[in-house]
Amino acid sequence: MILEKLAPLLLALLAFSVACGPAPQRPTLTATGLKLHKPGVSGLPVDVTFRIQNPNPNPLPVERFDYDVIVNSQSVGRGFVAEPIVLEPFKETEVTSRFNINYFSIPGAVKQVLDEDRMDAVIRGTFYVKGRFRTAQLPYEAVGTIPMGKDDGDRRPER
Repeated sequence: MILEKLAPLLLALLAFSVACGPAPQRPTLTATGLKLHKPGVSGLPVDVTFRIQNPNPNPLPVERFDYDVIVNSQSVGRGFVAEPIVLEPFKETEVTSRFNINYFSIPGAVKQVLDEDRMDAVIRGTFYVKGRFRTAQLPYEAVGTIPMGKDDGDRRPER
């Protein structure tokens, strides 16, 4: 008797959970390059290029993502990509974003790294993925060595 009363509710709940589907796997993000620009009033502009891979069998609508670049355990800059990206199934795309390094607030150990050709860094952030009923927040962390470049005619700030 109780089961007969609960059966329609259980069927509705089952149908809803199947319609929502499983949560998507988080995309894989790799920083593939940093390009330093001429220092300005607001700091040292840096373009960071990311390769983002979708490990899911369905397209993944990323509304936006943010990131924090960490070098020698110090955050050197935060940025975001506000334009929506649709990641095709099992494919990758490349995205470039700009952030500023406040050159006067970072320690000398980090400043020395800026003179190198490569930088060991941690990139931490969150993907905001549009779902059927809500936006899912998928945190990520990428660790690696990033090649660095600079503008032609660019000069690094004096220390």
